Amino acid sequence: MPLSSIVALSFLVPPTDASAANAALAEPVPIQVAAPAGEPPTTPSPDPTPPEADAGSSEPPSTPTESAPATESAPATESAPATDSAPATEPTPATEPADAPATTDSFEPTQRRGFIAAPPTPPPPGPSLDRPSRRGTLFGAAVGYVGCISDACRRESSSGGWRYRGGGLGQLELGYRAGRIAPSVSFAMGGGPVEYTGELDVLQGKMRFLDVGAGVLVFLVKKGRIDPFFGARVGYARAREHLYVPNTSLEGNTIYSRYGLRLSAGLSYYVLPTLSVGPRFDLTLPFAGNVCSGIQDGMLSNTQCFDVSSYSADSRGSFPRWWSVSLGVQYVLPRRGVRSASR
Repeated sequence: MPLSSIVALSFLVPPTDASAANAALAEPVPIQVAAPAGEPPTTPSPDPTPPEADAGSSEPPSTPTESAPATESAPATESAPATDSAPATEPTPATEPADAPATTDSFEPTQRRGFIAAPPTPPPPGPSLDRPSRRGTLFGAAVGYVGCISDACRRESSSGGWRYRGGGLGQLELGYRAGRIAPSVSFAMGGGPVEYTGELDVLQGKMRFLDVGAGVLVFLVKKGRIDPFFGARVGYARAREHLYVPNTSLEGNTIYSRYGLRLSAGLSYYVLPTLSVGPRFDLTLPFAGNVCSGIQDGMLSNTQCFDVSSYSADSRGSFPRWWSVSLGVQYVLPRRGVRSASR
């Protein structure tokens, strides 16, 4: 054995005594060669026929030359792949920019790569003076003057006559406005005193008018603060003339209970996004129905009713027809969740 090998092996054996060292050198050193990656390691079996020591030699027996593989530990250096068999460190993925979209499996549709989230839908704008409210529940009211245009309201003769002097009027409306159309119902009532002349100047009286109907209002424009309209209603129309002699129980009544067509026209101006103010004109044209008249003196009464068709054309033409001029207001309560601006 070369001296360099003995010196190298002497570092592997603790220095006890020479005989123990010689015995240790006599034994072959097993060399374990690392198996390639993926195969179980194998331990080489010791040589079954160790060489016998030379009795005549004073030198300790040397290990056979076949033990040279101990010096050929170069293959052990080739076991580096075994050390590389440990799990390789995976490369660190490149970091994405901070504003990169999420790529997880649990994502919302707006987070999907390649898609742009739609901006949230803004709430519909509320009404304003530039876009006043024209959709919603309609509330209307008006006050004004009511007049009469028939002979029943004004008559003159040589013996005397009478004249309706006009009076006040109040009107209420309720409906739903859908842009330019507004179905509605209405109630109107008014009246004033009647003046008697000549031989009839001992009498005093008053006249009352009543309208209840349903119809539709039509508005002519869709935008802007000026809001003209016209409409028509059909319903019940009644005129009542009541006269009496002061300080007595003598009184008389004539009641015209008829159907009526009520025509309307007006011009409103928005002073608030939901409130408009303006003048209006209404005309009531009664038709059909009946007329009841009579005189009552205390508990005694003499009242008769006749159908309008039983009167002559001239007499029917003299029955009351009334008109009114008033200042009205209209308020539109916008419906929730619907664009209430003008359309």
